[in-house]
Amino acid sequence: MKVFVVQPTVPHYRTEFFSGVGRRLGGQLILMASPHIPGGPSSIPAHGLADIIYAPDHTLSSWRGDKLYWQSGLNLRGASTGDVLLVPGNPRFLSVYPLLIKARARGMGIIVQGHGWSSSSRPWLARIRHLLWRFADVALLYTDEERDQFIANGFAPDRVFATNNTMGTQAIEQARAHWTPDRLSSGTGRVSPSGFQILFCGRLTPKAELHVLIDALAALKQRGQRVQLVIIGGGDQDAALKAKMAAVGLTEQITWLGPIHDEMQLAPWFLQSDLFVYPGAIGLSLLHAFNYGLPVVTHDQLKQHNPEISALEPGRSGALFAKSDAAALADTLEGLLNNDALRADMSARAEHTIKTRFHTTIMVDRFMAAAERAHQLAMQRQGKGKA
Repeated sequence: MKVFVVQPTVPHYRTEFFSGVGRRLGGQLILMASPHIPGGPSSIPAHGLADIIYAPDHTLSSWRGDKLYWQSGLNLRGASTGDVLLVPGNPRFLSVYPLLIKARARGMGIIVQGHGWSSSSRPWLARIRHLLWRFADVALLYTDEERDQFIANGFAPDRVFATNNTMGTQAIEQARAHWTPDRLSSGTGRVSPSGFQILFCGRLTPKAELHVLIDALAALKQRGQRVQLVIIGGGDQDAALKAKMAAVGLTEQITWLGPIHDEMQLAPWFLQSDLFVYPGAIGLSLLHAFNYGLPVVTHDQLKQHNPEISALEPGRSGALFAKSDAAALADTLEGLLNNDALRADMSARAEHTIKTRFHTTIMVDRFMAAAERAHQLAMQRQGKGKA
């Protein structure tokens, strides 16, 4: 069984997953991707992926203000009956549609992968996505909760799978092993040796609502609670946020590190912080923090987050505050920072969540189960197998 996978790009945090799938398939994974998404964030393409036929030269073009996309050069050379094609479930990628027709004509199994819902979901796009999933043999979703929703909406349970989308957990494990207490004692990853330190790591966009966190820190300062904030990332809100920081007198309490992608460089900042705070719509950042045993604080409007929010257990592995309410965020931070025992319990729960539900090896296992099912259904259509 060959598996052809179409992706817009292959960011660095996906290389571990695809390498694992490639090994399981014995080199029969054909991965087609583009170097970048027009109008989107910069992405680090995969290089040196073992056991994979990697084709990153498929140019991605866009129209109508980056609302519609076409990925050139996609092909199914070497595909035969029973092989599997996986495509993204984003209906804006128009090049997917003719590829699906070709795959069906060749007797291939089809997987459509994507969010069942996301922080930016629109009802009409969701309807088109559902049509794509109904055309496919298998719907591959990001979380178990999305799978439950699809089944409740009438999808056959044996055709709906969930990967429990995660980061490159093995790379994080290696980084954690490297940063021993002795190495951390040098001060790397800690702005000041005493006091509390919280971390934000992500793109500085309106979606992140980082201004709410700055206002919350200003409120804590007025209460006599000094908290150091480390910000990792860049984006179009950088200048505005720095101006706001200066206006509220937090220049000495906020450290800006800019974008960092190397896990070995990121690790000490995660390991030396007390909380991870993302005031806006969170996604994979939540699982990034959990990999380091770092409790997460984010807002309470769950449907406005991405599906990864399902990993958070309020009160057990993190906490929620009233959306856009800086005073409520300040109260939440103050309560957690002044309760060492609770933070320690949350840290242990966060790590347990990764090991038992959101580990890369689990993600690979679930992907393979979805591919096997798509293969079975394709063979059944040809009268060569059983359901």
